[in-house]
Amino acid sequence: MPHSLLGKRVLVTGANGFLGSRLCAALTAKGATTAGLVRTNPGPRAFLLARDFSNIENILTEFKPDAVVHTATRSTAGRTADELGDMIRSNIEFPSHLLLAMEKQSIRHLVNCSSSWQAINGDRFEPFNFYAATKQACEDIITDFTHRGLRSISFRLFDSYGPDDTRGKILQLVVDAVLGQRPLQMSPGYQKLALVHIDDICRAFEQALLRLDNQTVPAHEIFSVCSASLVTLRELVIMVEGITGLRASIEFGARPYRPLEIMDPRTTYPLIPGWAPGIDLEKGLRDCIAASRRSRSRHVNG
Repeated sequence: MPHSLLGKRVLVTGANGFLGSRLCAALTAKGATTAGLVRTNPGPRAFLLARDFSNIENILTEFKPDAVVHTATRSTAGRTADELGDMIRSNIEFPSHLLLAMEKQSIRHLVNCSSSWQAINGDRFEPFNFYAATKQACEDIITDFTHRGLRSISFRLFDSYGPDDTRGKILQLVVDAVLGQRPLQMSPGYQKLALVHIDDICRAFEQALLRLDNQTVPAHEIFSVCSASLVTLRELVIMVEGITGLRASIEFGARPYRPLEIMDPRTTYPLIPGWAPGIDLEKGLRDCIAASRRSRSRHVNG
């Protein structure tokens, strides 16, 4: 199996998202030639995707990637017809068009971003919500394309985090509440989280791109990207308090648990060979808190 990404051409979908943007930077640092595929605000190294996906094949022809990393996704909390339709279009229709264009251009390598929410009680498909159901559908469609020469790895991601995360995830909500000394209403807080730093996640994707060159492994493999240990939401708050030296005003139990709340995230899907999480949670939290303090300082001084 190759040990370097030097010279590999990689197209990253969702390149202006939290994972996609970090991944583009990480792959470039390892010597890969990267380009992004985005729906809005394309940067100097990104292609703008048409609303009807009609220009995907032209983009592949122009960039000529060796592999595609699919991180683009759409998740909404609501269940209106428009919201469900948007998730179907983004999470099922778009990757289907992408895979067809890849097949026409003989691009055989794909790394796909899936979700641990696809199996709330282990590994048997039982979706947490509609979003998770669409991610499962995408995996099934990928499997169909492997019968025509595609080689793919899908990652079941758990709780990703990192500095300057603007997605409104629970960790950042806690950090912002503690630093801002604002009350925050939360569930009882006994659910466990499997937090994995974004830099560790990027290393897993790098390993996947190398593994796809190995013709002896199955055409579509599924791996988990999970932390070695779990932490409850209450324990996470205590850690943030300890690092900041500030007392949180968290109202535990002010909100109920979500329907089908995953209290103890588990999986039997293995980690990809050659990878394990390496960033300690306390160090990762310190990085996030430092970034949040810098952001707050810029806001005040600006």
